[in-house]
Amino acid sequence: MNKAELVKTLSKHANLTLAEADAFVNAFIGTVTHALAKKDRVNLMGYGAWKVTTRKARTGINPLTKKPLSIPAKQVVRFGASLILKALINH
Repeated sequence: MNKAELVKTLSKHANLTLAEADAFVNAFIGTVTHALAKKDRVNLMGYGAWKVTTRKARTGINPLTKKPLSIPAKQVVRFGASLILKALINH
């Protein structure tokens, strides 16, 4: 599902206009993005949580030259699904 499909589905399920649903989705994405930029955890009970973690530096291999290369540490966003969501997916 892409953003346009999400907006359309949300519009139908929440009885909103497309413009209202689009504004809601944009506000939600902006709010989550802003929180993650501040390294805050975003937790939606029953759904899951987004958090910023540090991926350790590691050594990789260039697939073209087969030579080792250094991959630096960096900040990444991780999502962990709740037990409820996992159960719904794996029923």
